[in-house]
Amino acid sequence: QSTWVRQPWAHHSAQYFAFGVAVSEVEVDLLTGETSVLATDILYDCGRSLNAAIDHGQAIGALQMGISYFLSEEVLLAPDGSCASHDTWEYKPAVACNTPVRLSCELYKDSRFDANFFGTKGIGEPPLALATTVVGAVR
Repeated sequence: QSTWVRQPWAHHSAQYFAFGVAVSEVEVDLLTGETSVLATDILYDCGRSLNAAIDHGQAIGALQMGISYFLSEEVLLAPDGSCASHDTWEYKPAVACNTPVRLSCELYKDSRFDANFFGTKGIGEPPLALATTVVGAVR
């Protein structure tokens, strides 16, 4: 554990808590099951953003990976228990046509997080969970 962490956070395994909210609108063809993501709006708290362009890209990229994971990827296991779908020959990740038609990403302004360097929080993986809004809309 790092020695720079201040006391209130010292007992937690994670040194920050990520918050975000998203809403998605989808269109499902009831005959074929084909799904189109029409719109997604994200509001994400990444603490103090050091570079908004990078943070936006990370949030949108994580959302896209989440959409791919939830809607098109299938983990296949070999008889010995090893992963049989470990590259793009076995599964098809989302591509540009799977990106929401309208995509809005806002970073929460004036978020303070004094327990970390420069007041930052994680941005790469947490927004992936926001793709569950697409799954919820499909269902």
